[in-house]
Amino acid sequence: MRIFSLGWFIIGNWLFFALMFISPFQMGVLESISFAIGMILEIPSGAIADLLGKKKTIQLGLLMQTVGIGMFMLASWSPIFIWVGNIITIGAFAFLSGSLEALVYDSMVEEKKEQFYDYVASRSSAIFPIVSILTALAGGIMWKYNIYLPWIATTIAFLIALIISTKLTEPKVDTFTFSWKQFIKQNQVGLNQLMKPDLLIFIPVLLILLASYHMWNAGIVRIFMGEQFGYDGETLSYLISLVMVFSSVAVILFHKIKKRLGDSTGLLLLSVLSAFGWLVAGLFDNNLWWGFIAFLLLGVIGELSDLWRTTIVNRHVESKYRATSISTMQFFIQIPYAVIAVFFGFLIENNFVKLFYLGTFSLILIVSLTSFIYNKIGSKE
Repeated sequence: MRIFSLGWFIIGNWLFFALMFISPFQMGVLESISFAIGMILEIPSGAIADLLGKKKTIQLGLLMQTVGIGMFMLASWSPIFIWVGNIITIGAFAFLSGSLEALVYDSMVEEKKEQFYDYVASRSSAIFPIVSILTALAGGIMWKYNIYLPWIATTIAFLIALIISTKLTEPKVDTFTFSWKQFIKQNQVGLNQLMKPDLLIFIPVLLILLASYHMWNAGIVRIFMGEQFGYDGETLSYLISLVMVFSSVAVILFHKIKKRLGDSTGLLLLSVLSAFGWLVAGLFDNNLWWGFIAFLLLGVIGELSDLWRTTIVNRHVESKYRATSISTMQFFIQIPYAVIAVFFGFLIENNFVKLFYLGTFSLILIVSLTSFIYNKIGSKE
């Protein structure tokens, strides 16, 4: 089921399709609204899972994705279908995020096999990038022949995932029961954990790296950037697929890289490389090779930054607060894109988007270098 739910054949060309019916500024407004609603829905999603059960929550999320993506294909009738479809699709993430993992873990607890969860999770994580690479590649080929084919394939994949989800079994064991009081308390504690001195020295750099990566990866920025370099709905799909291959190799080599560089130097290097990716986007256009370099840097560095965040948080945060601390970080990481999406669409229409890229380049360098120098000075005192 999880494999079919990753069937995003539209990943490299969905925006090219949407811009046939609405303007870049309207798309920016829509993305801001959609991601803001998605972030708000994350809060009660735990309560909904308790009320409906994890199985039905997963089914609700898959149904929303299927309907939302399907509505895009009706855009020729009215652009309103893009607005509604996008909001429904992004909102579905709130119901799917964590629900399947929680169901799997609770099922293993019920069978007294929870000690094998890490093994199952790692094996799954090894398969999912392969699926994403193949679907991106296939989506580009489909787009070449008919712009509706990637949408049809994505809708069918989600529908299959929904059908398979009916075979899931709701575990009787529930390792988490939602309450507003507990929710507020856990998030307060999770935030306090992130403010611990040994962890706080890494937080600014991690936040700027991951927020900029989310901003590039999550919505309209990546595809607009690809179009700027001369890619279209077909070739951008191939580029994204190729970058995923490099990212998978980098993930495999992550522990060797981290061991060789250490946390402070490693994060500084990631920051410089990520900043260079934004600089390339701010200086060049209509050049496929520079586009490849920018995408390679932003994609690979983003994946490595997320892994670095995981290892650092796991090392400094108590296990009982770990999930909440990671969730709290994710909330802060998602805020910038929800805020800038409408602004980004405005910049696109007025040909000022390169200033945004250069501003992001400057901000990453300022935050990372300031943090690195401050930590070095502090370590000598």
